[in-house]
Amino acid sequence: MKRKGLIATVVAAILIIALAVTLIAAYFTQKYFVVLDWQLYPRDQQVLDLRNRAITPEEFDRLAEELPDSRIVWSVPFQGGYVPSDTRELTVRSLRSEDVELISYFTELKTIHADDCKDYEELLTLYRSFPEISVEYSVEVGGKSFS
Repeated sequence: MKRKGLIATVVAAILIIALAVTLIAAYFTQKYFVVLDWQLYPRDQQVLDLRNRAITPEEFDRLAEELPDSRIVWSVPFQGGYVPSDTRELTVRSLRSEDVELISYFTELKTIHADDCKDYEELLTLYRSFPEISVEYSVEVGGKSFS
């Protein structure tokens, strides 16, 4: 009978110690990291470079909300590829409304080269939505192209 009581006490002590260690680890993880989709991101970095990871705009938005004091550089999924968010110039041949929405993630963007783009409605939306970005495009009139 004493042996069963001793085993129960040892098992209870092990469980309590494991619970305490888990709680301490969770506290320090939450204090120093952001956990997003089982990934740890440090809270104390001024610049967080995530260009080598494929994350979605929604994941970026959640991460940016959790790390308001960090500048996050990441690869924006754009027109079937990934483009670094700190890109200063983009070249596009076509534009969809989804592409125009993603332009806001390019924080350093200064110029969009769209000379071959004929999606004039999206170009106009782009121009109106982002007046600080220079949009260079051509218009065909009478078989001639004008910048």
